[in-house]
Amino acid sequence: MNNRDIMRNLYNGGWKTMRADEKKKIKDHAASDTARNSYNFARLMGELVQYTDDATAFEVFNIYIGGKTQGYGAAGYDEGMITKLFEIDKDKLKTILEDNKNERYKKYLFKYSKLSVENEVAGLRSLSKLSACPTFVYEQRVSPSQDALKKLPSVMRLKCLEVLMSDMHISYNIFKNFNDDEFKIMLFGSVLRHRDRVEATWQKYNEIKHMGKVAIVKVKAKCKTCGPWEFQLTSQRARTAAGIKNTQIGYQLLSDWCCLCHKSLGSPPQIIVEDDNG
Repeated sequence: MNNRDIMRNLYNGGWKTMRADEKKKIKDHAASDTARNSYNFARLMGELVQYTDDATAFEVFNIYIGGKTQGYGAAGYDEGMITKLFEIDKDKLKTILEDNKNERYKKYLFKYSKLSVENEVAGLRSLSKLSACPTFVYEQRVSPSQDALKKLPSVMRLKCLEVLMSDMHISYNIFKNFNDDEFKIMLFGSVLRHRDRVEATWQKYNEIKHMGKVAIVKVKAKCKTCGPWEFQLTSQRARTAAGIKNTQIGYQLLSDWCCLCHKSLGSPPQIIVEDDNG
């Protein structure tokens, strides 16, 4: 028995027709060191969660998160398993995430709308280990509390803030639980030896705090062939000249080429922000 054969049988709907002893062999294999040390262990466990029954899916996931080695491409399979188990029984999944000691999985607590400060701290500590914030954090419109952030060590708190701000396409104020003075005291009063990072985080905060408020951004240009044209964008995210430049639309509109006929404009279009709350 090997990982490939097991996955092939799962793809063909084999789990429903397997005998009890065959299912037991697969679960025993999944729990073995041989499986865990294989390069496609994460994929195997991900497929078992997706294609077996509900009880087995949770049993397999507990095996998976119980060890240190997850195998190639683990991060992608992690989220697939979490999503599937959340659909099956989100309360049971939450209990597993709370009880598990591995910080790697604590970030998935942010899939839940109401968290205790203890769980929020655990989730933030997990996020601080990443280089970029997972998409589901923004989809859940997570806004960290002051109490939770203040419980983090100063350097970890700075890293966590950097991760939370890492996406250029945030569409809401992720720091709505802070006013300027509260955020500034928390940020500047802790990490003196990382002054450059602190300053960059403060600048990013001042961009994010207005997200969710509507602004009208106009792009105007004059083409020798098409004549004058104007594009207006009403948005909660692309609210500034810099904001629109970081969008797919901006890449097209703000080049030196007319976005209508694709001939040279001679100079980039003009950007006007009309209703900016910042």
